[in-house]
Amino acid sequence: MNTAQIEYFRKIVEVGNMTKAAAELHVSQPSLSRMIKMLEQELDTRLFNRIGREIVLSRAGQAFYETCGQFISQIGRIRLAARIKENTEGTLTLVTCIENMAVSRMISEFSLLYPKILLREETSYAYDNEVNWKDCDFVIRATSNSDMARFSDGYVAKKDSRVSFNTDNDDEFESVGEYYDDDGHHNGNNAFVYLTSILEEPYTLVVNKDMKIASKDIVTLDEAADIPFILPTAGHSHRARILEYCSRHGFTPKCRMETTHYSIALEMISRSECAALIPRDAPGIAGFTQIKMLTLDDPDINRVINLYQNGSKDETDAAVAFRDFILSELELREMVD
Repeated sequence: MNTAQIEYFRKIVEVGNMTKAAAELHVSQPSLSRMIKMLEQELDTRLFNRIGREIVLSRAGQAFYETCGQFISQIGRIRLAARIKENTEGTLTLVTCIENMAVSRMISEFSLLYPKILLREETSYAYDNEVNWKDCDFVIRATSNSDMARFSDGYVAKKDSRVSFNTDNDDEFESVGEYYDDDGHHNGNNAFVYLTSILEEPYTLVVNKDMKIASKDIVTLDEAADIPFILPTAGHSHRARILEYCSRHGFTPKCRMETTHYSIALEMISRSECAALIPRDAPGIAGFTQIKMLTLDDPDINRVINLYQNGSKDETDAAVAFRDFILSELELREMVD
C-alpha cells in the first residue's frame, strides 16, 4: 500500500464517480480501476459496491476511508521527521500579533522538534508596542481577507519613530514607524515579505447564553446593534477590523469596555449582557460555560492569519528550519483535508 493508492481512493469517494476521479487525477480510468483493485486485494476486502454505473462505499470501505486521514498524517510526520536536523542550533525571534490555538500548537511543535533552538516569542497586539523589529525573524499577523495577505506589513513602532536597518549590501536605511492597517495602504516599508497564509478563521458573536439573541445559532451582525460591545483597546491590531465589520452592517457598536485580553472580555460577557466579536479559535473560550458563540451569516467576517519573514535580516539555520517546518505542516494539512 502506498500514499498514491490512498489519495486515489479518497478522490473516488469525494467525487463519487470513477470517470470523474480519473479525469481530476490525470490518469486513465482503466489504470485507476486497476490500482483500486490492487488495493482491495491487498486489504482482502471490497471497498466499493458497484450498482450499475454507480459506485458506493462498502461498510469496510467506509471504515477504511475514516482512517485515511490519520494514515496520511502519519506518513507526513515520518517524512517531516526525516528532514529535521535535530542538531540545528541558534535563536529564533518570532512576533505574534494574534492569539490562535492552532498557531500555538504549531509553534510548540516546532520547539519540541528542535530542542537546541532557543525560540523567543514577542507579542504585539497593539500598534505602538515596543518590539525589536529589526532582529525579528518572522511575524504572524492577520489581515481581513486573503486579497490583502500579500501586502508587506512593514515595521510597527510608535508612529513617526525611526528604526535603522542594514541591507544585504551593508547600506543603512531608516524606516518610519507606521500603523498596521488592513486597507493595503502602507508607507512603502517592505522589510517583511509575505510567505504564506496559515489559516482562515471566522469571527463569532459571543454573548451571555441567557440573552434573548442566544436562542439562535446563526445571526446577522446587525442583530447585535443595540447590545453593548466589548472592544479591543484603541490601537489593538484588530479593533479597526471589528469596527469596519460593524459599519458594513449599518451600526457603530456601543462600547461597554475596552480590553486586550480575551479572558477579561469573556468573563465580562459571562456576567452581563454584553457581546464581542472574537475569533472562533481564540484561547480560553471553552472554559466559560455561561457564554454562547453565535455563527455569523456573513462569511466575510473573518481574518486570514499570515506568516511574514524579515527580508532585511540574514536567514539563519534556525529561520530556515522554522520556515520549512511551517510550510511542511501546511502541506500535510492539505493532504489530510
